[in-house]
Amino acid sequence: MAITLTGLKSDAPYGEYLELSVWTWSFLQSVAYTHFKELINKDTWEQMIGNDQAGADDGETCIEMADRIDGWLDCEECVDDAIVKPEMKIDRETVSAKTKEWTAFLRHCGGFAVC
Repeated sequence: MAITLTGLKSDAPYGEYLELSVWTWSFLQSVAYTHFKELINKDTWEQMIGNDQAGADDGETCIEMADRIDGWLDCEECVDDAIVKPEMKIDRETVSAKTKEWTAFLRHCGGFAVC
């Protein structure tokens, strides 16, 4: 099963949509919530777990999210701490690749919805 993030006002092809496995999205959303939960209200975070059409509705928030995620990805210890949790079935290579795809999407989506 896949989760699709749909760009609301994309300015580049890689801002139109991003498809992720449920495991990958679960991991990325967990990291995002841990590091910048104040950027999106709690109800929206909860709706983003599934395909409830929830997400960040503006490009500025998405760019701030991408900046913070890039900072987290640059911290090897932070990534290692996140991927050793037993519930996170994801490896470092996948984390790096999918996180970079997500930040590229965030920088160009103009807001997104989880579909």
